[in-house]
Amino acid sequence: MQKETIAVVGLGYCGLPLAVALSKHFHVVGYDIDQLRLEELDLGIDITGEISRDDLRATTIEYTTDLTHCAAPTFYIVTVPTPINKDKTPDLGPLKRACYNIAASINDRNDVVVCFESTVYPGCTRRKCGSWIQEWISRSRFKLAYSPERINPGDKEHTVSNVTKIVSAEDRETLDRVEHVYGTALDAPLHRAPTIEVAEAAKVLENTQRDVNIALMNECSQIFDRLDIDTKAVLDAAGTKWNFGKYTPGLVGGHCVSVDPYYLAARAVEVGYHPDMILAGRRTNDSMPEFIANKTIKLLCEHDLDCIKDCSIGILGATFKPNVPDTRNSLVPKIRIALQEYNPFHVSVLDPLKGGDGGRRVDGYNAMIYAVPHDEYQAMGLDILEGLDKGGIVIDICRALNPAAVLEAGYIYWGL
Repeated sequence: MQKETIAVVGLGYCGLPLAVALSKHFHVVGYDIDQLRLEELDLGIDITGEISRDDLRATTIEYTTDLTHCAAPTFYIVTVPTPINKDKTPDLGPLKRACYNIAASINDRNDVVVCFESTVYPGCTRRKCGSWIQEWISRSRFKLAYSPERINPGDKEHTVSNVTKIVSAEDRETLDRVEHVYGTALDAPLHRAPTIEVAEAAKVLENTQRDVNIALMNECSQIFDRLDIDTKAVLDAAGTKWNFGKYTPGLVGGHCVSVDPYYLAARAVEVGYHPDMILAGRRTNDSMPEFIANKTIKLLCEHDLDCIKDCSIGILGATFKPNVPDTRNSLVPKIRIALQEYNPFHVSVLDPLKGGDGGRRVDGYNAMIYAVPHDEYQAMGLDILEGLDKGGIVIDICRALNPAAVLEAGYIYWGL
C-alpha cells in the first residue's frame, strides 16, 4: 500500500478533528479558504471548541490557502459545508469550489483519490463532483470515494476516532486505499458500503430519520398542549414500552438535521417522486419558533399582565445546540422575530458562548424562554431566572428545569 500524503479540504467542525487524527499517521495538508482560521489554528486556537490548544500545537499539519503550493497530495478528503439556498434547494457552491481547487492541485498527476465527506444527495459524488474535476483537468487520472462525516459538534463521547466509519469507492482497489487511510488513523470500525450511492443515501437518511421523528414529537406536543396534557409525562409513560423511540420535541437547527432532508428531497423530485413525509417534517420543525412565540404571548395575556405593550422577554441560549458556539440555522432568532412581529417587545438573547445582546441580563423581564441548556446554565439551577419578575412566565423549551421548583419560586411554568 502506497504511502499517502493527505489533503483535508475544509477545516471546520468535520475537517479539523479528522485532520488532527490523520496527522498522527500521515503527512497532512490542511486547506481552508479562511486565512484567519488558519492563523488561529497555527496558534493552537480552535473557535469551534472541538480540538484543545495542546492537541493543535502537537500536530504537524501543513496549513494552506493554496493547494498548488504545498506537498503534492495523493489523497484528498473534502469536508466543506453543503448548505441550502433560500428556496431550500441544495447549495453546491462550496463543493464546486473545492473541486476546482483540487483539480488545479492534481495538475498532471495520476493515481489520486478524491474522497468526499460532505453531505450530498445520492449520485452527487459521481454526477457532479467527479464531472467538475474531470472538466478542469487534462491528462490526470483520479478515483472517487465517499465516506460520510458523522461528527456531532460538542460531543466528546462520539468522536471521529470511535464512531463507525462508512467507506465506499468506485472500485475495489480504491476502496482498499480508502479503508487503509481511515483504518490506520481511526479506532472506529469501518463499514464497506457496496457503492458510493449507498453511502451517500445512508448519510442523508440518518439525519432525515431524526428530523422526521423530532417533527412527530413537535406535532404531538402541539396537540397535547391544546388538550392540556403534559407532553413530557406522556413521553415518560410511553417510554416504558421496550420499542418506543426515544425522541423529544424541540428546536431543530444546525448544519445537518435541518439541512440534509432537503438534499434527499431535491433528488427525489428529480426522479419524479414528491417526498411528502420528509417535507412535512421540515415544515413542522421550522414552524416551532412561531408556536413558541405564540404560546409565550398567550400566557402573558392569560395572566393579565398590564405591561403586555411594553413587555420585556429574555431568551436563554442562541446556538443551535448545547455547549457549541455554532449558530448556523439556529431557530432562536426566528423566535425573536416572531415575538417582535406580534408586538415591538424588548427581546434580549443571552448566551454564555456567543454573548447575544452583549450577554448582559437586565431586571424586569416579564418572561424568559429557556432555549438552549448549556452546561453553564444547567449548573446555575434556578439562578438562570435572575432578572425575571415574580409572577413572570418561564417557557422551558428544553425541559431542563424542575417545574415544581419554578412554581415554588413564584413563577409561572410552561414546558414544551
